[in-house]
Amino acid sequence: MSLPLHGKLNCHRCFKSCDTTLSKPHPLWLLKNDPGAWGGADPDILVLGFSKGSTQADIYECGKFEDVAFGGQARNRLDTVLKQLALIKPDEHVSHEISNPNSRFAFGSMIRCSLTREGKSGKHASSGDLIVKSFKEVPHILDNCTNQYLSNLSERTSLVILLGISDGYISGCFEVLSRLYPEMTRLNSVSYGDAKRTFVHVTHPSPGNGHFTHWCKGNSKFDDALSAIKQLTDVEVTSFS
Repeated sequence: MSLPLHGKLNCHRCFKSCDTTLSKPHPLWLLKNDPGAWGGADPDILVLGFSKGSTQADIYECGKFEDVAFGGQARNRLDTVLKQLALIKPDEHVSHEISNPNSRFAFGSMIRCSLTREGKSGKHASSGDLIVKSFKEVPHILDNCTNQYLSNLSERTSLVILLGISDGYISGCFEVLSRLYPEMTRLNSVSYGDAKRTFVHVTHPSPGNGHFTHWCKGNSKFDDALSAIKQLTDVEVTSFS
């Protein structure tokens, strides 16, 4: 299997033996051990966030596992994004794919555990500009997790959707993933790839993303994302609109 099976994961790679629940990989960062995988283990399409937000982490701890991935308001917004890219039919919903262990989709995150950073207020957060700081402040966490779960993708997985379109995030992800796949090159402003697969950045479905509606209506980065996906030969992309 190229990816872990659907379910909670037993992984302690980033944790010391004395504490397998919570780790402090940097004075400002906390890592909570709650990794998981959703959807198929040998998918055509892999969808990746960065790490769990607070809503998803709470659901993981107290709710139903199938509700964790992009849980809360983000779930319907992710459905909208995938339909904008013509990857899901209008009469389908991404929730079915997330809960289906045999789905042609897989869902997860660059960092499978919950990673948060202390902000100026002293409170920990998991979104916004803090994410880009991870590439310089906790690069070993990114390398640990991507080596564990993304370094041996199946040849069947020809498309990887990454959620987040800020220039800093795209550059950071490209740098991390290039260490796994040295043959990758930039294709356009939001995508990169090699002979086997294409990595495409799309807008993040978080309710806090103020650019979400604008992206869905079609700006230049939306067009770049759609163009990169349509160039694939191994993933059938048909407009359902």
